[in-house]
Amino acid sequence: MATSDRDRLSDRLFAAKSALVIAHIMPDADTLGAALGLGLSLRSLGMTVHLACADPVPTELRFLPSAQEVQPRLYAGEEIIVTVDISDQQRIGMLYDEKIFSTVPVLVIDHHITNTRFGALNWVAEVPATSEMILELLQAHNVTISLDAATCLLAGIIGDTQCFLTSNTSPSSLIAAAQLQELGAPLREIATTVLNRRPTSALAVWREAFINACQEPGIILTTLGSAFLRSVSADDSSTNGLSSWLAGLDGVLISAVLREADDGSVDVSMRSAPEINIAVVAQNLGGGGHPQAAGCVLAGPLSSASERLLAELRPLTARPAPVEELVH
Repeated sequence: MATSDRDRLSDRLFAAKSALVIAHIMPDADTLGAALGLGLSLRSLGMTVHLACADPVPTELRFLPSAQEVQPRLYAGEEIIVTVDISDQQRIGMLYDEKIFSTVPVLVIDHHITNTRFGALNWVAEVPATSEMILELLQAHNVTISLDAATCLLAGIIGDTQCFLTSNTSPSSLIAAAQLQELGAPLREIATTVLNRRPTSALAVWREAFINACQEPGIILTTLGSAFLRSVSADDSSTNGLSSWLAGLDGVLISAVLREADDGSVDVSMRSAPEINIAVVAQNLGGGGHPQAAGCVLAGPLSSASERLLAELRPLTARPAPVEELVH
Protein backbone atom coordinates (compact mmCIF):
# COMPACT_ATOMS: atom_id res chain seq x y z
CA MET A 1 0.00 0.00 0.00
CA ALA A 2 1.40 3.40 -0.99
CA THR A 3 2.39 5.72 1.84
CA SER A 4 0.04 8.68 2.02
CA ASP A 5 0.95 12.34 2.52
CA ARG A 6 -0.63 12.13 5.97
CA ASP A 7 1.46 9.11 6.97
CA ARG A 8 4.73 10.60 5.71
CA LEU A 9 4.03 13.82 7.59
CA SER A 10 2.91 12.10 10.78
CA ASP A 11 5.96 9.83 10.83
CA ARG A 12 8.22 12.90 10.88
CA LEU A 13 5.96 14.73 13.31
CA PHE A 14 5.84 12.01 15.95
CA ALA A 15 9.58 11.32 15.62
CA ALA A 16 10.42 14.89 16.70
CA LYS A 17 11.28 15.93 20.24
CA SER A 18 10.33 19.59 19.83
CA ALA A 19 8.09 21.61 17.53
CA LEU A 20 7.05 25.18 16.79
CA VAL A 21 3.35 25.12 15.83
CA ILE A 22 2.22 28.21 13.91
CA ALA A 23 -1.32 29.54 13.34
CA HIS A 24 -2.11 32.01 10.56
CA ILE A 25 -2.34 35.80 10.79
CA MET A 26 -5.68 37.28 11.88
CA PRO A 27 -6.36 33.94 13.59
CA ASP A 28 -9.78 32.32 13.50
CA ALA A 29 -11.26 29.39 15.41
CA ASP A 30 -9.93 26.73 13.03
CA THR A 31 -6.29 27.76 12.94
CA LEU A 32 -6.20 28.27 16.72
CA GLY A 33 -8.24 25.16 17.45
CA ALA A 34 -5.97 23.07 15.24
CA ALA A 35 -2.76 24.56 16.68
CA LEU A 36 -3.88 24.18 20.30
CA GLY A 37 -5.43 20.76 19.82
CA LEU A 38 -2.29 19.47 18.15
CA GLY A 39 0.10 21.20 20.54
CA LEU A 40 -1.62 19.99 23.71
CA SER A 41 -1.79 16.44 22.37
CA LEU A 42 1.89 16.38 21.36
CA ARG A 43 2.83 17.62 24.82
CA SER A 44 0.97 14.70 26.34
CA LEU A 45 3.47 12.46 24.52
CA GLY A 46 6.41 14.29 26.07
CA MET A 47 7.23 16.59 23.15
CA THR A 48 8.29 20.20 23.77
CA VAL A 49 5.84 22.39 21.87
CA HIS A 50 5.73 26.16 21.44
CA LEU A 51 2.63 27.85 19.99
CA ALA A 52 2.95 30.90 17.77
CA CYS A 53 0.91 33.41 15.80
CA ALA A 54 1.91 36.81 14.40
CA ASP A 55 -1.36 38.41 15.57
CA PRO A 56 -3.16 38.41 18.94
CA VAL A 57 -5.85 35.88 19.81
CA PRO A 58 -9.22 37.58 19.20
CA THR A 59 -11.58 38.29 22.06
CA GLU A 60 -14.07 35.53 21.35
CA LEU A 61 -11.37 32.83 21.25
CA ARG A 62 -9.53 33.63 24.46
CA PHE A 63 -11.65 31.05 26.26
CA LEU A 64 -9.81 28.24 24.45
CA PRO A 65 -7.57 26.21 26.80
CA SER A 66 -3.97 27.51 26.71
CA ALA A 67 -4.89 30.30 24.27
CA GLN A 68 -2.70 32.66 26.29
CA GLU A 69 0.33 30.65 25.16
CA VAL A 70 -0.19 31.61 21.51
CA GLN A 71 2.28 34.44 21.08
CA PRO A 72 4.21 36.12 18.24
CA ARG A 73 7.28 34.01 19.07
CA LEU A 74 10.05 33.40 16.57
CA TYR A 75 11.77 30.12 15.82
CA ALA A 76 14.01 29.17 18.73
CA GLY A 77 15.78 26.01 17.66
CA GLU A 78 12.84 23.60 17.57
CA GLU A 79 13.42 20.39 15.62
CA ILE A 80 10.49 20.98 13.27
CA ILE A 81 8.04 23.73 12.32
CA VAL A 82 4.38 22.81 11.86
CA THR A 83 1.95 25.20 10.16
CA VAL A 84 -1.77 24.59 10.53
CA ASP A 85 -4.54 26.02 8.35
CA ILE A 86 -1.97 28.09 6.41
CA SER A 87 -2.19 28.05 2.62
CA ASP A 88 1.00 30.01 1.81
CA GLN A 89 3.94 31.78 3.43
CA GLN A 90 2.19 35.15 3.32
CA ARG A 91 -0.31 33.84 5.88
CA ILE A 92 2.52 33.24 8.36
CA GLY A 93 3.11 36.99 8.59
CA MET A 94 6.12 38.40 10.39
CA LEU A 95 7.04 34.97 11.78
CA TYR A 96 8.16 33.85 8.33
CA ASP A 97 11.93 33.79 7.81
CA GLU A 98 13.02 32.48 4.43
CA LYS A 99 16.40 31.24 5.69
CA ILE A 100 14.90 29.33 8.62
CA PHE A 101 12.01 27.90 6.60
CA SER A 102 14.43 26.64 3.96
CA THR A 103 16.67 24.83 6.45
CA VAL A 104 14.31 23.54 9.18
CA PRO A 105 11.81 20.80 8.23
CA VAL A 106 8.42 22.47 7.71
CA LEU A 107 5.30 20.32 8.00
CA VAL A 108 2.16 21.78 6.41
CA ILE A 109 -1.30 20.63 7.53
CA ASP A 110 -4.07 22.47 5.70
CA HIS A 111 -7.48 22.16 4.05
CA HIS A 112 -7.35 25.00 1.50
CA ILE A 113 -7.47 23.88 -2.12
CA THR A 114 -5.22 26.82 -2.99
CA ASN A 115 -2.37 25.61 -0.74
CA THR A 116 1.03 26.19 -2.40
CA ARG A 117 2.70 23.13 -0.76
CA PHE A 118 5.47 25.28 0.68
CA GLY A 119 6.60 22.72 3.24
CA ALA A 120 9.08 19.86 3.16
CA LEU A 121 6.08 17.62 3.87
CA ASN A 122 2.55 18.69 2.95
CA TRP A 123 -0.77 17.13 3.89
CA VAL A 124 -3.60 19.00 2.19
CA ALA A 125 -7.10 17.55 2.29
CA GLU A 126 -10.42 18.93 1.05
CA VAL A 127 -12.32 18.79 4.33
CA PRO A 128 -14.34 21.55 6.03
CA ALA A 129 -11.80 22.28 8.78
CA THR A 130 -8.12 21.71 9.50
CA SER A 131 -9.12 20.79 13.06
CA GLU A 132 -10.87 17.75 11.60
CA MET A 133 -7.57 16.71 10.03
CA ILE A 134 -5.78 17.07 13.37
CA LEU A 135 -8.37 14.79 14.98
CA GLU A 136 -7.83 12.21 12.23
CA LEU A 137 -4.06 12.43 12.69
CA LEU A 138 -4.25 11.92 16.45
CA GLN A 139 -6.70 9.05 16.16
CA ALA A 140 -4.54 7.32 13.56
CA HIS A 141 -1.70 7.26 16.12
CA ASN A 142 -3.95 6.30 19.04
CA VAL A 143 -3.11 9.50 20.89
CA THR A 144 -5.29 10.11 23.96
CA ILE A 145 -7.19 13.35 23.38
CA SER A 146 -7.76 15.40 26.54
CA LEU A 147 -10.85 17.46 27.26
CA ASP A 148 -8.85 20.63 26.60
CA ALA A 149 -7.63 19.38 23.21
CA ALA A 150 -11.12 18.18 22.29
CA THR A 151 -12.57 21.59 23.16
CA CYS A 152 -10.05 23.33 20.88
CA LEU A 153 -10.64 20.96 17.97
CA LEU A 154 -14.42 21.23 18.24
CA ALA A 155 -14.13 25.03 18.26
CA GLY A 156 -12.18 24.80 15.01
CA ILE A 157 -14.78 22.63 13.31
CA ILE A 158 -17.65 24.81 14.53
CA GLY A 159 -15.87 27.97 13.42
CA ASP A 160 -15.11 26.89 9.85
CA THR A 161 -18.47 25.21 9.25
CA GLN A 162 -20.43 28.00 10.99
CA CYS A 163 -21.86 25.27 13.23
CA PHE A 164 -22.45 22.93 10.27
CA LEU A 165 -24.22 25.47 8.02
CA THR A 166 -21.61 25.96 5.27
CA SER A 167 -22.13 24.28 1.91
CA ASN A 168 -19.01 22.11 2.32
CA THR A 169 -20.07 20.62 5.67
CA SER A 170 -19.72 16.86 5.30
CA PRO A 171 -20.84 13.81 7.28
CA SER A 172 -17.24 13.47 8.46
CA SER A 173 -17.52 16.86 10.18
CA LEU A 174 -20.62 15.77 12.08
CA ILE A 175 -18.98 12.49 13.07
CA ALA A 176 -15.85 14.31 14.25
CA ALA A 177 -17.95 16.75 16.29
CA ALA A 178 -19.86 13.88 17.88
CA GLN A 179 -16.62 12.14 18.83
CA LEU A 180 -15.28 15.33 20.41
CA GLN A 181 -18.55 15.81 22.30
CA GLU A 182 -18.20 12.29 23.64
CA LEU A 183 -14.82 13.35 25.01
CA GLY A 184 -16.58 16.14 26.92
CA ALA A 185 -16.24 19.14 24.60
CA PRO A 186 -19.29 21.39 25.22
CA LEU A 187 -20.77 22.06 21.77
CA ARG A 188 -23.41 24.62 22.76
CA GLU A 189 -21.05 26.72 24.86
CA ILE A 190 -18.35 26.61 22.19
CA ALA A 191 -20.74 27.52 19.36
CA THR A 192 -22.29 30.38 21.32
CA THR A 193 -18.90 31.89 22.13
CA VAL A 194 -17.19 31.35 18.77
CA LEU A 195 -20.09 32.53 16.62
CA ASN A 196 -21.87 35.13 18.74
CA ARG A 197 -19.28 36.83 20.97
CA ARG A 198 -18.06 40.16 19.62
CA PRO A 199 -16.08 43.11 21.02
CA THR A 200 -18.12 46.25 21.64
CA SER A 201 -16.31 47.91 18.73
CA ALA A 202 -18.19 45.58 16.37
CA LEU A 203 -21.31 47.78 16.73
CA ALA A 204 -19.53 50.80 15.25
CA VAL A 205 -17.67 48.71 12.68
CA TRP A 206 -20.78 47.01 11.28
CA ARG A 207 -22.64 50.32 11.18
CA GLU A 208 -19.80 51.87 9.17
CA ALA A 209 -19.72 48.84 6.88
CA PHE A 210 -23.44 49.18 6.15
CA ILE A 211 -23.07 52.89 5.44
CA ASN A 212 -20.16 52.28 3.05
CA ALA A 213 -21.74 49.31 1.26
CA CYS A 214 -21.99 49.53 -2.52
CA GLN A 215 -24.08 47.13 -4.55
CA GLU A 216 -24.19 46.18 -8.20
CA PRO A 217 -25.79 43.17 -9.90
CA GLY A 218 -24.89 40.11 -7.85
CA ILE A 219 -22.15 41.81 -5.81
CA ILE A 220 -22.05 43.78 -2.56
CA LEU A 221 -18.80 45.36 -1.40
CA THR A 222 -17.96 47.49 1.60
CA THR A 223 -14.83 49.22 2.84
CA LEU A 224 -13.41 50.07 6.25
CA GLY A 225 -10.61 52.64 6.50
CA SER A 226 -7.70 52.32 8.91
CA ALA A 227 -8.31 55.73 10.51
CA PHE A 228 -11.89 54.77 11.32
CA LEU A 229 -10.86 51.37 12.67
CA ARG A 230 -8.31 53.03 14.96
CA SER A 231 -10.86 55.58 16.14
CA VAL A 232 -13.20 52.86 17.45
CA SER A 233 -10.39 50.61 18.77
CA ALA A 234 -11.45 47.80 16.43
CA ASP A 235 -9.58 44.52 16.52
CA ASP A 236 -9.52 41.70 13.97
CA SER A 237 -12.64 40.08 15.41
CA SER A 238 -14.77 43.21 14.94
CA THR A 239 -15.61 42.14 11.38
CA ASN A 240 -16.14 38.43 12.09
CA GLY A 241 -19.21 37.19 10.28
CA LEU A 242 -19.73 40.40 8.32
CA SER A 243 -18.95 39.03 4.86
CA SER A 244 -21.14 35.98 5.53
CA TRP A 245 -24.03 38.19 6.67
CA LEU A 246 -23.78 40.35 3.56
CA ALA A 247 -23.69 37.24 1.36
CA GLY A 248 -27.08 36.25 2.77
CA LEU A 249 -28.87 39.31 1.40
CA ASP A 250 -31.39 38.73 -1.40
CA GLY A 251 -29.83 38.89 -4.85
CA VAL A 252 -26.24 38.79 -3.57
CA LEU A 253 -23.99 36.20 -5.19
CA ILE A 254 -20.68 37.58 -3.90
CA SER A 255 -19.87 39.72 -0.87
CA ALA A 256 -16.56 41.39 -0.10
CA VAL A 257 -15.31 43.28 2.95
CA LEU A 258 -12.18 45.38 2.41
CA ARG A 259 -10.35 46.39 5.55
CA GLU A 260 -7.43 48.82 5.39
CA ALA A 261 -4.44 48.13 7.62
CA ASP A 262 -2.21 50.77 9.21
CA ASP A 263 0.49 50.10 6.60
CA GLY A 264 -1.94 50.91 3.79
CA SER A 265 -2.48 47.34 2.61
CA VAL A 266 -6.06 46.09 2.24
CA ASP A 267 -7.27 42.78 3.64
CA VAL A 268 -10.11 41.27 1.58
CA SER A 269 -12.65 38.76 2.89
CA MET A 270 -15.06 37.26 0.34
CA ARG A 271 -18.05 34.92 0.42
CA SER A 272 -20.10 33.56 -2.49
CA ALA A 273 -23.12 31.51 -3.48
CA PRO A 274 -22.42 27.77 -4.01
CA GLU A 275 -22.28 28.05 -7.80
CA ILE A 276 -19.52 30.68 -7.78
CA ASN A 277 -15.86 29.86 -7.11
CA ILE A 278 -14.18 32.91 -5.59
CA ALA A 279 -11.04 30.97 -4.65
CA VAL A 280 -9.89 31.47 -8.25
CA VAL A 281 -10.16 35.24 -7.88
CA ALA A 282 -8.38 35.17 -4.52
CA GLN A 283 -5.56 33.13 -6.02
CA ASN A 284 -5.26 35.45 -9.02
CA LEU A 285 -4.79 38.31 -6.55
CA GLY A 286 -2.15 36.52 -4.49
CA GLY A 287 -4.43 35.00 -1.87
CA GLY A 288 -6.35 31.78 -1.50
CA GLY A 289 -9.07 29.95 0.34
CA HIS A 290 -12.14 27.89 -0.50
CA PRO A 291 -14.59 28.08 -3.41
CA GLN A 292 -17.16 29.95 -1.29
CA ALA A 293 -14.90 31.59 1.30
CA ALA A 294 -11.63 33.18 0.26
CA GLY A 295 -9.44 36.21 0.77
CA CYS A 296 -6.33 38.09 -0.22
CA VAL A 297 -4.29 41.19 0.58
CA LEU A 298 -4.17 44.03 -1.95
CA ALA A 299 -2.12 47.19 -2.21
CA GLY A 300 -3.99 50.33 -1.20
CA PRO A 301 -5.57 52.76 -1.30
CA LEU A 302 -9.04 51.40 -0.67
CA SER A 303 -10.51 52.95 -3.82
CA SER A 304 -8.03 51.29 -6.17
CA ALA A 305 -8.20 48.00 -4.27
CA SER A 306 -11.98 48.04 -4.63
CA GLU A 307 -11.82 48.64 -8.38
CA ARG A 308 -9.21 45.94 -8.87
CA LEU A 309 -11.31 43.46 -6.94
CA LEU A 310 -14.53 44.34 -8.76
CA ALA A 311 -12.82 43.91 -12.12
CA GLU A 312 -12.05 40.32 -11.12
CA LEU A 313 -15.47 39.61 -9.61
CA ARG A 314 -17.78 41.02 -12.28
CA PRO A 315 -17.15 38.25 -14.84
CA LEU A 316 -18.23 35.67 -12.24
CA THR A 317 -21.69 37.20 -11.97
CA ALA A 318 -22.18 38.03 -15.66
CA ARG A 319 -25.06 36.10 -17.16
CA PRO A 320 -25.96 35.65 -20.83
CA ALA A 321 -28.85 37.77 -22.02
CA PRO A 322 -32.24 36.04 -22.31
CA VAL A 323 -33.12 34.71 -25.78
CA GLU A 324 -35.79 37.36 -26.37
CA GLU A 325 -33.23 40.12 -25.71
CA LEU A 326 -30.77 38.55 -28.15
CA VAL A 327 -33.45 38.36 -30.87
CA HIS A 328 -34.21 42.04 -30.60
